[in-house]
Amino acid sequence: MRTARTGVDRAPAPAAERDALAPRLERVLRQGLDSAQTSSVKSACFSALRDTAVIPPTLQWLERVWRKTETVPGLVLAEPDFISLAPGFPGGPAS
Repeated sequence: MRTARTGVDRAPAPAAERDALAPRLERVLRQGLDSAQTSSVKSACFSALRDTAVIPPTLQWLERVWRKTETVPGLVLAEPDFISLAPGFPGGPAS
């Protein structure tokens, strides 16, 4: 998961290539989150997805999670998880 996060941030590929990769990466991370059998794997997938999300459907889903109108089955999010989500959304601390 760490490789996914740092790879997206540090990828030498042009922005267009990173943008083309984002939907596939986010889909794989979401599938991993949905199919994970343990909370630790779910947490790792969620963190990687949160840290790499750029496409509107994923960002909208994360905002719903942050606003607590949607949950992540099998994953208990703590206050630090919500704090790490908040700056990216209207009404969050950095908005």
